[in-house]
Formats: sequence, C-alpha cells, structure tokens
Amino acid sequence: MRPGRPLRSRPSCGAFLWIAVDAPRRGHGHGTRLLNDVLDDLAATAVSVVTVKTLDSSAGYAPYEATRAFYERNGFVYVDTIDPLPGWPPGNPAAIYAAAIRATRGEP
Repeated sequence: MRPGRPLRSRPSCGAFLWIAVDAPRRGHGHGTRLLNDVLDDLAATAVSVVTVKTLDSSAGYAPYEATRAFYERNGFVYVDTIDPLPGWPPGNPAAIYAAAIRATRGEP
C-alpha cells in the first residue's frame, strides 16, 4: 500500500450454486447466454473471479463430462479436486473451476 492511500474493501470473488438448461434445449447457446448474463452482472458489481464446483471426472459419471466441457469452453480453468468437499456426500469428488471475469491487476 502506498502512503496516503486508504484501504478499501470490495467483493472480488463470486460463486453461484447451479446453472442448468433443459436437455431438449441444450446445444443452442442458451446456457452460454445465461452464463454470460450472470458473469456480466457480477463483473459490473466489481467481482473479478468466479468459481464453480461440479462433479469431478474421477467419479466416472458420464453426464458431467458435458458440464465440465461447458465451463472449459466458457473460459473456466480447472483448479483442483476436493474429496470430500464439505457438504457433499462421500464419493462425490468436486472439481473446482475458476474464471477471471474482469481485470485483476493494475487497478488503482
């Protein structure tokens, strides 16, 4: 911190519980538009980083392959697997993904 500059506190990280599109409507960009709307709203409130949790590939449950691919296509990066994740049933390893949605460096 430079002398004479006050510390300021603001939210910089966001998380959402879930996002979903009905199976018949998948593959038409609805999920991407929904996700982008959410991320734009978060970025407008000074959130810089968003995390998501989904079932990890080590669980061997095929329906979540598309979920992980969706987040990766939309700029999320795999960070880690947590097993057990507090609040999740045993045997359901959580894949943690993160995305920067606005600049995180060089801000005044």
